[in-house]
Amino acid sequence: MKRFLMALTMMLVLSPLAWAGKAPSSEEIRALLGETLMATGDYVASIAEHRKILEKDPKNVVSREALADMLSWQKEYPQAIEEYKRILQQVPENAAVQKKLAQVYVWSGSYAEGVKIYEQLVAVYKDDLELKVRSAEVHVWMKEYDQARPLLQAVLDKQPAHEEARFLMAKLLQYSGDPQKAAELYRALLNEQESGKGK
Repeated sequence: MKRFLMALTMMLVLSPLAWAGKAPSSEEIRALLGETLMATGDYVASIAEHRKILEKDPKNVVSREALADMLSWQKEYPQAIEEYKRILQQVPENAAVQKKLAQVYVWSGSYAEGVKIYEQLVAVYKDDLELKVRSAEVHVWMKEYDQARPLLQAVLDKQPAHEEARFLMAKLLQYSGDPQKAAELYRALLNEQESGKGK
């Protein structure tokens, strides 16, 4: 009897009917097709698929973010910005999307808009060193050295060997009138890189 019950259980578990679920929806297929097209580098076709998904389901955050990402990679910055903003209307606390929006603002040349978002994020995520670096980088581009310096110093206080922060600090020193210290930092970075290559 025990063997019969075990055999019956195995038949049920292995039966295709036991595993059969509902057929995938066209939206699910489109989402996977969009991901696949994106992976192959066919962003135009992937954008089209995600737009079709959003026509039927405007609140689909995953598809909207994928669409915004691809628009930004295609340098369609105004459209990407609008899509990221729509996501933040639904999910205002989405820090990952806020970072992407800030970066696209910077890529589009709207430095003030981008750095404003970075500063807001830095105020919330005080221990995120990369956010401080990104914010400082934009301040350097904007020649706002007094705003960039404390951000970079905060990073270097935590991670003295942080290569990008040291490089940005060297640029800051160079452009703000201290070329001697800038040269020292550039030399130190070069020596480390060249000795690293020899390992």
